[in-house]
Parts: sequence; C-alpha cells; structure tokens
Amino acid sequence: MLGRDPAYVLRAHRLTRRSTEFDRNSYLIVPHKNASKESPVLIRPVLKTEVPELFALVRAKAEFDGSLASLVANAESLRDALFAERPSAYALVAEVDGKLVGMVTYYAIFSSFIARPGLWMDDLFVYENYRGHGIGEALVRELCRVAQSGGCARLDWIVSANNERGKKFYTRIGATIFEKGRLVRLTEERIKSLAEA
Repeated sequence: MLGRDPAYVLRAHRLTRRSTEFDRNSYLIVPHKNASKESPVLIRPVLKTEVPELFALVRAKAEFDGSLASLVANAESLRDALFAERPSAYALVAEVDGKLVGMVTYYAIFSSFIARPGLWMDDLFVYENYRGHGIGEALVRELCRVAQSGGCARLDWIVSANNERGKKFYTRIGATIFEKGRLVRLTEERIKSLAEA
C-alpha cells in the first residue's frame, strides 16, 4: 500500500524517492492552453532536488489562504518529511518549461467504515498566472491514478468556505462537498496536554 511503499506508483511506472531523474515519457503530459507545442505541462512526482521550488509553492498557498503566519515549515523540514525512510507525505508537481507551477501534497488515510485505505489531499495549488488551463485538474487526475493503483476507495480534503472558485472547481470534477462537516483540530500543545493528563 502507499503508506508502506517507498516508491511513488504512477501509471505502472515507478520513481524511487531517491531518484534525481525520471523518464519524461512515463508521466502524464497535458497541453497548456497558453503554451506552444514545446511547452506541455508535465505532471510527475517531485524530485528531492526540487524541494526549494516545492516549498515556494507551499508558501504561496499559505499566502493565498491568508495563513502565512501559520507556516512553520521550511524547505529542510519539508524535505525531511517527503524523503525520509518512511515518508510522512508525498507530492506531485506540474512542470512547464522546466519550472514548477503547481503541486498537490497527499498522504495515506484509512476508513474503518469501509475498511479500505484512502488518500488525503493536503494542499492543491497552482500559481495564479497558470490557473484556468486545466493544470489543477491534471494534478487531481494523476492523484486519482495514484489512489487507484494503491487500492484506495476515497480521496478526501477540505476546502475553505470562502473559496468559491475552489468549490466550483471541485463540484465540476465530481466531488461532493459536505457542508455539515466542520474541521476539528488539536494543536501540538493540546496533544501534549491531553497525553500527559
């Protein structure tokens, strides 16, 4: 399963997390509406050498969400999480002309109600000047292929109540938005307090 497998599984091709190169012909390529034939969008796993670029996307996502003050990660801690012996999470990226312009981060989850694994899509983000060209959908589609290859029955995530464009996009691709649900969180401080009580 994804949580135990040290490799990304994409379209029956494998890229180990220690790789620094990949076969461009093995990964999803989608046309970019504003790009020439020489500038397709390549959807693939992030490479270890690209973590600073990935972190720039994470930072831009935090700014977009209006929660930059909550960003405590840095490129080094992100690299440690994604490329550890047992990774905490994984990332796919969208590349145009050698530049990372979008990303999706995810990790394995499990539902006791259906006794099946799933994926949690933690962050999906595309730089503003690349939005509206199908890149976000291509990232989600490739993540669905990862989920399918891992036998996952669900792909879950949250969307801000104020993100109308995001909600329209998710509805358009067939996702169900559960309005009754509310995010519940214990911070690290509260975890420590309850664990030691």
